[in-house]
Amino acid sequence: MAALYFLTNVLKAKSKYKGNIEPFFLKVVDDLDLCEKFPWGRLTFDDLVDEVKKVAKKFKGGVVNEKDSWTFSGYILPIEAFAYECIPALARTFREPVHAESDCPRLCKHNFKATYMKGYPLSEINEAIGSNRDIISILEPTSEEETLMERIIDPGCDDGIGYVDHLVDLWRTI
Repeated sequence: MAALYFLTNVLKAKSKYKGNIEPFFLKVVDDLDLCEKFPWGRLTFDDLVDEVKKVAKKFKGGVVNEKDSWTFSGYILPIEAFAYECIPALARTFREPVHAESDCPRLCKHNFKATYMKGYPLSEINEAIGSNRDIISILEPTSEEETLMERIIDPGCDDGIGYVDHLVDLWRTI
């Protein structure tokens, strides 16, 4: 039951108005071995890309009304942290390093600084960036991250044809 709760309310959380549990989750929680080996990161990343496409389509002409808003459903912390990796001014203002093993992914090596609010107001984010346009467009993996990727990615998974994720294809048939 705890695994089902985590999957439906944290990892694949939908808006508060969409309460249906995906049938796949009901199947996968009965097989904890599959649940542990399943590529949840890939699934949530694909969902996030779909959400970004929806927002881009919604605001194709730009944000016209200040009251226009959107929310991303699902587990979006990695993409939030990504912005702080790419914009050093944000990282300096809102993130702090924490002790982590050297082979831990970079997301585990920093925390957001404590705040009395649920997040940071846009005005504070804009103030932190200011007129600074220093953006790291391409994040290069550290040597520790390359070692980590070698351990978790199957050799020859690309071979010039683009990444084929057999596990993701498999979950679509379960």
